[in-house]
Amino acid sequence: MFLGWFLITLTAVLLLYLYWVKSHKDPKALLIFLPASRLLFSFRQYESILWGFTSVEIYLIIFTAVATFTLLEGCPKLTRSFILALVVNHSVEVQIARAPLALFLICLIVPYSGGWQEGANWRSSKEMCAYVLKTYQTQSDENIQTYLYPSAAVVRGRAEFVEQNGLNVFGEPAIVTSSLTSASSDTYFYLDTINGKIVSRTPVIIHSDQERTITITGWAVDREANAPARVVFITIDGTLDLPALYGVDRPDVAAAFSNPHFEYSGYIATFSSFILPKGRHTISLKIVLLNGPYFYYEQNVACSILE
Repeated sequence: MFLGWFLITLTAVLLLYLYWVKSHKDPKALLIFLPASRLLFSFRQYESILWGFTSVEIYLIIFTAVATFTLLEGCPKLTRSFILALVVNHSVEVQIARAPLALFLICLIVPYSGGWQEGANWRSSKEMCAYVLKTYQTQSDENIQTYLYPSAAVVRGRAEFVEQNGLNVFGEPAIVTSSLTSASSDTYFYLDTINGKIVSRTPVIIHSDQERTITITGWAVDREANAPARVVFITIDGTLDLPALYGVDRPDVAAAFSNPHFEYSGYIATFSSFILPKGRHTISLKIVLLNGPYFYYEQNVACSILE
């Protein structure tokens, strides 16, 4: 691997020197060399070319390489040949052999009204996977198996290693609510459902033997910033802060306030019912302001009974 990288880099340096001399040390030679340098680094990415590519693709890659250098021979100045060289080189990076199929698929997806929604759903699914991984310690096995991997034990063991080394979703420092200050004002928010049951004055009853996962949904905004908040925490009994997945699309909220800034103000929090003892529990919200170390504290917005 390293030998291949060294040879490609050496080749790039030699070619750059030749172009530099040929252009009588014109500074523009560096720009003219750009297609060749990009192409060489593209080849480096395809170090397993003989394993994963068909003969047709190999031929096209070699052809575009020869075409790039041929075009460069004919462009001592920044002309259309230089631009064409860039285009030909870029065709290697996007695997030109698959371009017709990609173009065909784009032509199908773009006019299809549901195509954009499918893309949004895919993104939401990936965000949910990242959220479950980041909160694996409080997640139910059911959630881990649904979003991450069939074996919850394997995920927990490997997630611990990832967390200890600050990798993946654990790369960014977590917000510690104890380091924040409660704001003197309040904001707009709502807690919609607990396990699909609409929240009202009557406590929501959860049967832990049947409902191993507790899911809370709602929305919240930063009224002072006139924008979505930074993050939302579900606070159980005033002591346990559980982070929610924040930024869920809520066009209904934006429409209700006639404010498009509030569209991505939804939140969803999921956790295992086994982390709570059986009995009555209060649910509050900590809505961290977009700017500054403050949070809105909305106390006792809902109540549940875990049986």
